[in-house]
Amino acid sequence: MLVGGGPCSPLVEEGWLLMWVDAQGVAHTVAAPEWRSVVQIEEKLLRCVRELDWFTAWVEDRQESLFEEIEAGLFSEGGVVGALPPRSVVLTGGDAESAERADAWLAQVGEWWRMDVLLALEDALDED
Repeated sequence: MLVGGGPCSPLVEEGWLLMWVDAQGVAHTVAAPEWRSVVQIEEKLLRCVRELDWFTAWVEDRQESLFEEIEAGLFSEGGVVGALPPRSVVLTGGDAESAERADAWLAQVGEWWRMDVLLALEDALDED
């Protein structure tokens, strides 16, 4: 699936995706497995963040911002085609205390894995 830079408008299918940008500046994504292989979050904290409207809005806003950066050409060629992040990212209660803390947490994630982490979080929030 192409995302931005081509004739297709940005799309995110259900489930989380891996992202990379080719030499022409076109971002590509491919479906990947279970969100828990990307983000670690305790069940109690997961139940809590599902109740936080600002957290869901934060995830969506950060996804949109990344797509805008891709479309603006701010990502050069890179990423690892079809590879999972090197290790799962741990979300703690402190990271989910405010948008500022969540931004600091996301900033620690390598830029090529941020969309994967955000999409994994989206799946976690949507899961029953």
